[in-house]
Amino acid sequence: MFQRLLTPLRARFEVAPTPKPVPRSSLASEISEPELSPENFQRDARIELMRNWVDSVKSTDDIMEKIQLLAEIQRIMVEDAATKDVFRECDGFVVLVNLLSTLRPPMSDDAQGSTETGEAARLAFAILAEGMRGHQANIDFFDHRVGYDSLEQSVLQLATNSRTVDQVFGFLVALSLQDFSPAGLFVSLRAAGGLHEAEAQIGQFASRFGPIYAPKAILVAVHLLPQEDELLQYALFKVLERLAVSSHRNQAALNALGLVGILFPRLYPEEGETALPEQLRAIMAKLLRRMLDMGASTREARAIFKRAVGEDGTLRMPVVELLRSGMRAKWPEYFSLEGSAALALKETAPKGMPCPAGFSFICWLSV
Repeated sequence: MFQRLLTPLRARFEVAPTPKPVPRSSLASEISEPELSPENFQRDARIELMRNWVDSVKSTDDIMEKIQLLAEIQRIMVEDAATKDVFRECDGFVVLVNLLSTLRPPMSDDAQGSTETGEAARLAFAILAEGMRGHQANIDFFDHRVGYDSLEQSVLQLATNSRTVDQVFGFLVALSLQDFSPAGLFVSLRAAGGLHEAEAQIGQFASRFGPIYAPKAILVAVHLLPQEDELLQYALFKVLERLAVSSHRNQAALNALGLVGILFPRLYPEEGETALPEQLRAIMAKLLRRMLDMGASTREARAIFKRAVGEDGTLRMPVVELLRSGMRAKWPEYFSLEGSAALALKETAPKGMPCPAGFSFICWLSV
């Protein structure tokens, strides 16, 4: 049982490095393209504008001026992808994270301040998403040099304020999808009222859920989730469950975040701890089973087996049933390569392939 729970799947998502362009000789450049062509002039102008605007965001303290600058940065980034490199080189990602950390939650009677704060945060998240869209160098830079931990700390104040919390969670989900059409989802759910209405609205938004490009943004949302807000908890876990259902790749990406280790202790607490509300417990249990369909780490499986036995030595049947459902996982170990990619196997042993039983090649063709 233990082995089957552990080994259904190990998903890895590796993006093949983009081949470096072959440099052209100076003579070929002079012949094929004038030095001062209109295209080059426009590109250089956009690059210079990007530098100036990022520097201006650093220096200004006026919130309205920052909003105007952020809107221009987003516009020019959409128009010309070459400005994404300049944005990174000018520490644009660091500037955005710092900006989010300086946004103060509005006062309860400050409607204008609430609007300004929400718009500045929206633009910052939209630029983060656009800056990493289809740009592996920026994805790696943000992941390794800036970090999602820094992003989590920067939005902590906004995520704990009742006037901005729904917006922030919508922005985090939108960042993970690199699609801001569902950014207002949680605000709409709050206005709708109860959990039943929330489930219906999430079903309407489900058609907009695409691939998860930045799964760590979802992990930030899970870490920031307020434990006393049942509606927001239910809505977020329902969204994650729908994302897991929408594609196998999304399901594997969510499993790789370690959600099993987050969901299980809350669903099956120690004896004497407070139990979750019924509807919240149901959606979390559903999401947990979808995660276990993909497998569990050694640490997660050990925690599940440990919790299966009560303090009096009797079996806890709900946990045993969870283990049985994990045994039915159907996915084998595999590598998933995104986009233009290759897998190189370097083996010096005389036996050849490192997989003694061979391997299967599976592909999906979209016509």
